Amino acid sequence: MASPLLFHGPVARGEAVRSARTMGRLVGDPIGDDGLKVNDSRLIVQLASSSGVGDQPPVVVVGPLDRATPEASDALLKTLEDLAEGPLQIVLWADSIAGVVGTIRSRTLARWCP
Repeated sequence: MASPLLFHGPVARGEAVRSARTMGRLVGDPIGDDGLKVNDSRLIVQLASSSGVGDQPPVVVVGPLDRATPEASDALLKTLEDLAEGPLQIVLWADSIAGVVGTIRSRTLARWCP
């Protein structure tokens, strides 16, 4: 699987959702809108294991990563690594890329959304 996309900028959330819809089938609402927490990463793993079948790959939108707790960032990094070979595609977003931990930034393809 290719590196996850990380949209950042003023309209990043909308662009992440739009991109996710072109990539496959959204398996739920965006995760973490109130700031990503550790339980959100657990939810992503749960969605990956119960994404069902269909003609399009399952996709989940996660963010804003710049407001994630340190624990959530660590859990998300582990989740990204664990799910790298699975069918679930993860699209990430942040208002400011500067607030996203470097280990996550290094594992994503960043896209500016002015």
